[in-house]
This record gives sequence, C-alpha cells and structure tokens, in this order.
Amino acid sequence: MIVTIVWWVCMLFLIAMIARSVLSFVSIVPGSPLESLNHLVTSVTDPVLRPVRRVLPPARFGGMGLDLSPLVVAIVVIILMSFL
Repeated sequence: MIVTIVWWVCMLFLIAMIARSVLSFVSIVPGSPLESLNHLVTSVTDPVLRPVRRVLPPARFGGMGLDLSPLVVAIVVIILMSFL
C-alpha cells in the first residue's frame, strides 16, 4: 500500500516536472490561469531542483546555458520508481 502511494507521488512529481518544462516555453500573462499553474508547479519542483542546480551548473553552449538539473532529477526518480 505505501509502495503504491510512493510510486504515485513520484509519477505526479514527474508530471509536474514535464509541465514545468513545457511552461518554460510559453509566454505567461500575469493574472492568467497559466500563471497559477506555473506557480504551483514551480513550488512543487523547486525544492528538489535547487540543490541539484548548486552541484550541477548549467552546460554552456556559446552564450546559452542549458539547465540539466530536471533531467538528472527525472532519471533519479525513474530509477527510484523502478525499484518500487
């Protein structure tokens, strides 16, 4: 029972990370429903992503930086889910 709950929490977290990635490409108008969704997703995923960002700086490609922390966290969560 607890394993199933943990598995679903991990799945919801992965969905939140995907939503955060998609919303990063969308122009969000202040006061819109997307702003509320973006705030919710950011508040759920930031506590996990922030420590990884401190350890893993963005990969530099010319003048652009690529944040790899969501990829690292997603891989760890998927590996955790495979053991449940």
